[in-house]
Amino acid sequence: MNVSIRKRLLAMKISNWESIPYSVGLQCPNGDDGSLMEGKSKVIGWCDTPKGLMKVCECQVCFSKFRYHGFHGSLEAFLNSLEEDIVYQEQGLEAWSELTLKRFKHEI
Repeated sequence: MNVSIRKRLLAMKISNWESIPYSVGLQCPNGDDGSLMEGKSKVIGWCDTPKGLMKVCECQVCFSKFRYHGFHGSLEAFLNSLEEDIVYQEQGLEAWSELTLKRFKHEI
């Protein structure tokens, strides 16, 4: 990972994670069906909690923020995963969905 991307990702750290509700899955906890896989949520940052590193998402339906603990590993590996999500997210829903399916099938 190059230095400028790493700086960008480190700057996305959200320190007040306690104020952001936890979601068991990639769904908006308000029931707005704000799923990342459906393009109704987007990754807006990350947080470091006592339970580990979590992605912070924002529902594009109700604009609520939620955090998801879908990663186990080092900070470097987490930032690489976060970078992939953001790049694919910016490229569009189809590319992001393909990446997610590959992860779930453990092809990546």
